[in-house]
Amino acid sequence: MSLATPEGALIAAGLHGIEGWAWDPLRPYEAVEVELISNGTVLARAVADQFDMELVHQRIGNGMHAFRIQLDKLPDGPYPLSVGARIVGGPEIGGHIKFESPAELKGVVVELAFHDYEGIVDGIRDGKISGWAWNRCLPDEPPIISLYDGSIHVGDTLAGDYRDDLAKAGKGSGYCGFSIDLPLNMLDGEMHSLNVRVHGSSYQLMNSPLAFGPSSARSFIDFVVQLRQDMDSLSKTVKEIVDKDKALTKSTLDDLKSQVDGASAKSVVDHLMQRTEALLTIQREALEREMRVLVASPLPDPPAKAFGRHGRKASVS
Repeated sequence: MSLATPEGALIAAGLHGIEGWAWDPLRPYEAVEVELISNGTVLARAVADQFDMELVHQRIGNGMHAFRIQLDKLPDGPYPLSVGARIVGGPEIGGHIKFESPAELKGVVVELAFHDYEGIVDGIRDGKISGWAWNRCLPDEPPIISLYDGSIHVGDTLAGDYRDDLAKAGKGSGYCGFSIDLPLNMLDGEMHSLNVRVHGSSYQLMNSPLAFGPSSARSFIDFVVQLRQDMDSLSKTVKEIVDKDKALTKSTLDDLKSQVDGASAKSVVDHLMQRTEALLTIQREALEREMRVLVASPLPDPPAKAFGRHGRKASVS
């Protein structure tokens, strides 16, 4: 007659860690200690002493044998990474969970472990404050950059603009650049302290804060004046083109109309002239709208990822 041995299983990885159960049938009312392992390295330990009604239904002791473990740092890899578990001083339990990249460990690893940011503010030019930032743990997920004037929130943007110099320097794929428009109310003759940091963290970019005042605002004012002049010039050019096209089209249709006999044909030409004028009006209005938003539009917030209780199921090996 063989003695019962400790047993258990990994169930899934979710928003609060890796879940599973483990127990020793010879000691049904005592909790066992479990450790997560990967590539022979112990990642974390915990006691399997949480209640789970499902274990009661399966007649596994008193149901107080579940565990949930959250890592305090990212595993070193390499990826894909396979995570298993074993009872301390005992056998390995069933199931493995595979992670293709560090990004899939969100929830399994504490949030602060993902805050490995690097970034620099390049400076202020043409009415924008610009620089770059990236997350070394999640190189394919551009961080959100927040600009503050002292304690006042000015705006956010995504550090996702491509820059060849960053790609060559090994900063992820090079999609790390950003720029944020400075509001016109900063031209008030007062000194401003501009802080640039990663949204949702305490990380402040290098060269931040920046002082912005009357002397530094001079180039900003020149830029705004030049931009308005360029907008006026562009508006005049567009109007001239549209008016010219409208005149040429009207002339062509008038010639066609004069060559056609009959009330039916005249009605068709009149309809064509009305449609042409309407299309030209739509074209002109679209161009004018684009000019009005030429400066920039705020980027949408990145979509939030949703997980259920069990975000990643364990595979049975």
